[in-house]
Amino acid sequence: MNSTRRLLLTSILLFLVILCSSTLNADDGSIRINCPSVARQGEIYIIGVWAGEDVVSVIGSFMGRSIPFFQSDYPGAFTGYLGVDVSETTGASSFSVIAIHAGESCDRAVTEIMVAPTDFGIQNLTMDSGWISFDDATQVLVDKEKKILDELFTTNSPDRLWKEAFLWPADGRITTEFGVYRSINGVLRYPHPGIDIAAYLGTPTLASNRGRAVLVHDGIIGGKTVVLDHGKGLYTLYCHLSRILVEEGAVIERGDEIGWVGGTGRVTGVHLHFGAYLNGACVNPENLPGIDRRGDNDETDQLPD
Repeated sequence: MNSTRRLLLTSILLFLVILCSSTLNADDGSIRINCPSVARQGEIYIIGVWAGEDVVSVIGSFMGRSIPFFQSDYPGAFTGYLGVDVSETTGASSFSVIAIHAGESCDRAVTEIMVAPTDFGIQNLTMDSGWISFDDATQVLVDKEKKILDELFTTNSPDRLWKEAFLWPADGRITTEFGVYRSINGVLRYPHPGIDIAAYLGTPTLASNRGRAVLVHDGIIGGKTVVLDHGKGLYTLYCHLSRILVEEGAVIERGDEIGWVGGTGRVTGVHLHFGAYLNGACVNPENLPGIDRRGDNDETDQLPD
């Protein structure tokens, strides 16, 4: 999301807060929020909101991020997914919900969520210094790639494209877990923003769920990369592919082959880097709704609305 769109979204949210007739506690009764009292770094949580049968839309806010909701099969009931970033600041933070009625009036409810730390562990690595640093020209390109991804992952497309449980994307052995802090040559670096799955070169990589291929490119860090937008701020990321089998803009079905595992980009071996982002938060792909890291998901699994 570019700065203009981000400013526009902030202005809309501020307008809605001012417009709302009242601010309610989560247990007030007019709006009921079902959410965890404690949320851990890197996790995904289902948030339920009941806001009245005449409510047409609900939007939430947490840690400065917009949380979209979708209407369930029950009148007045809405569901959203809250992602807690891998590096989220710990401590108490407000979670607010705005419910917009058919007559365009709205109510606002606020509750508190305590963000708790997760012990991701540390992985000690020794690498050639030339492998972890770039010349100035390359660093400019790396920063540009990061900016593109950061803006993409904070964009909320309005339609939820998936209904079934998420799939594990490739057969293989997990070599690096999500969130692990890497100590390279004795210097502690950022937490690992995904899961590394070591597999044979050319192993099929599957779309974890239905979504639109919003980014297909060959990057310096991620190599051949595919990003799927599943709607409502949820994205999955597939990096280091040896071959890409989809085109940017195409709608990809759950379980479709999108590429082959490879060793492109900045890697030390053949593997798939599998990442997930929810409303701008980097989250553990193992927490995607319904996913099973063993890859034995039931093809008929339907998630409740």
